[in-house]
Amino acid sequence: VLLAHAAAVGKFRRRFGGTTAPRRRISIVNCGWMAWPLRAESPGDVAAADSFLEAQWAWFLDPVVFGDYPASLKTRAGADLPRFTAAEQKALAGSFDELGVNYYTARYVARPDAEHPATAAAEGIPKLNNLYHVAMYRGLAGEELIGAKAGSPWLFSAPPGLRDVLLWLDARYDRPVLMVTENGCDQPAALDLTEALAVDDAFRVNYIRQHIESVAEAVALGADVRAYFAWSLLDNYEWADGYAKRFGLVYVDYASPALTRTPKRSARWYAETA
Repeated sequence: VLLAHAAAVGKFRRRFGGTTAPRRRISIVNCGWMAWPLRAESPGDVAAADSFLEAQWAWFLDPVVFGDYPASLKTRAGADLPRFTAAEQKALAGSFDELGVNYYTARYVARPDAEHPATAAAEGIPKLNNLYHVAMYRGLAGEELIGAKAGSPWLFSAPPGLRDVLLWLDARYDRPVLMVTENGCDQPAALDLTEALAVDDAFRVNYIRQHIESVAEAVALGADVRAYFAWSLLDNYEWADGYAKRFGLVYVDYASPALTRTPKRSARWYAETA
């Protein structure tokens, strides 16, 4: 993927680049979560959270910015991680004009210990190799949930995570141009049982509003964020969940021969906000 990206960017820039306006721009998009240390006072948890972020974001973005994988990933993957040639590194480094950020949720991360055993696997996360304890809550009794639970089992509303991801990328890559290219949610199942409930999607309105506010906080703190895109315009085929999960601002009646579309409350709110 990365080498194909570098080749495509090279060809794109040779054809559409240059210094004369209008100069076309090209990007790469990465999807990841925010990782906060489970115990903020623990150096081990702080290091584990940063390593987790590198595995989520820097795996693809370090090569297109710096030309190589992060050192933590090289150590973790060893000989299983391909090595770039000097020519490939040169082609990769700087092969972007802005970075696309797909963000949905966050997790607490700790260095495994007797109290917090290693997490074997977690939906949406690459192989963990027993390096992390990944949690949706702080405290052994689960007293501090990371955010309101949406409809998908992995999705909790954690708006501050979007701010913190944007600031993490801003610091790591020396103030790149950023775009939030996906952000959205499905509603808890009980709120999507009927069309009338699904169309009156106050949960989604709150989710999107809070995340836009989080983007504004990141901008106020110096991040160069140029765009925000909600996911998604229409209810659609959502990966392994098929049509069971609805992320759209517009309701699609899958039982209707015409696939009748009805704007939800979130569509009206988003149009007024934009």
